[in-house]
Amino acid sequence: MRKSPVWIALLLFVLPVVGSQFLGLWFAKPMAFHMLEEKVAELKGAMAVRHRELDAAINKQLAQFEFNCGAKDMELLRDPRFYSAHIRLQGLELASGNSCSSLGVEIPLIKELQNSGQKFGKLGITATVAKYNTEQELVAFYRSGDNLAYWVLDNSWSHDLLQHPCSHCFYLEFSRQDTDASTVHFPRGDKEIKQEESNISLSFFDPNELTKQTVWAGKALEQYAHDQLNHYGLWFGIALGALLSVTYWLLRSYGKCE
Repeated sequence: MRKSPVWIALLLFVLPVVGSQFLGLWFAKPMAFHMLEEKVAELKGAMAVRHRELDAAINKQLAQFEFNCGAKDMELLRDPRFYSAHIRLQGLELASGNSCSSLGVEIPLIKELQNSGQKFGKLGITATVAKYNTEQELVAFYRSGDNLAYWVLDNSWSHDLLQHPCSHCFYLEFSRQDTDASTVHFPRGDKEIKQEESNISLSFFDPNELTKQTVWAGKALEQYAHDQLNHYGLWFGIALGALLSVTYWLLRSYGKCE
């Protein structure tokens, strides 16, 4: 039975449109993994920039601290060049027992951590004391003689990055490389993702390899990838179907003219 040209043109238009809606089924998982790789690359880039800025600022401070909590030390602790978006709080703990902070009041943070059983070398990374199962913050420290300088790092930057391109799609977990550390996890994002059976993850290390970061993704990211593929696939299918239909009519018309 010979098919009508109209039906052939319609079929050429419909087939790509229908086929495009299977893209989500076929490519959602590979697309989700690709998006996870992109998120890890984004986090690594942000962390590398953050590390360079922190390293430069901390080294400048350390070269100028008098470690007496006097006027110059307080000026350095509150200088916007050092007290930046990367730092939540910073301070000094002196051999004399005195201390000072960027808030102006004494906050014996390192002493509190030492009392909790943590040990400190000349420099390194530790964590604020765990309380009520809340998120902790990373603390960088440096020992000069019997004096200590510390910087409580602001890790809220990772929360913002984890909300794109979709919310509740990623979970980031910081793990300290010190096997003797009393606390090892610093979670960010939707922790339920880690419990999902079909989750995927990628890990990387910070520039100093003091902490390892693992990024997890699960059903929400796969669903987002599925929806995006179907959305853009639909428009691609419509465009391709229209092109095929128009091409068919042009070729048919050209054949008649001959």
